[in-house]
Amino acid sequence: MRTGSGPPGKCVTPMAEGRGGDFSGRLRDVLLKTWRGLRRLRLRNRDFSLITNNCIAGIIYHDLGLPFLTPTINLFFEDEDFFRFAGSLEHYLRCGIEELRQSGISDPHTTSLRKGSKAWNRQKNTKGPWSA
Repeated sequence: MRTGSGPPGKCVTPMAEGRGGDFSGRLRDVLLKTWRGLRRLRLRNRDFSLITNNCIAGIIYHDLGLPFLTPTINLFFEDEDFFRFAGSLEHYLRCGIEELRQSGISDPHTTSLRKGSKAWNRQKNTKGPWSA
């Protein structure tokens, strides 16, 4: 379905259309940048980890301009799998991506086992409160 204006064959949504091109898009970008800056100023602790069941941790870290100090970046968990993971965090941090996938945990942002394994090993070894 095509909405808005743009090249034929390309779906253009009103939100995407307004990004940066017209006045409302530029205003939205300025307001969002200002809001993020104010959030950064209010932040007292900049060394924390978010253990989440979806991509929201990455969005929060990005908006706050902080390094991604969590092993769960780019992972997705169903509720039961997430509770099991969080309850046995030390165990799962010793596992490979293959074992995570067998446990129902997915890495939807990686296209291959090799890339997923490399990303998981990098993230689980990131310095954070879970590391000694």
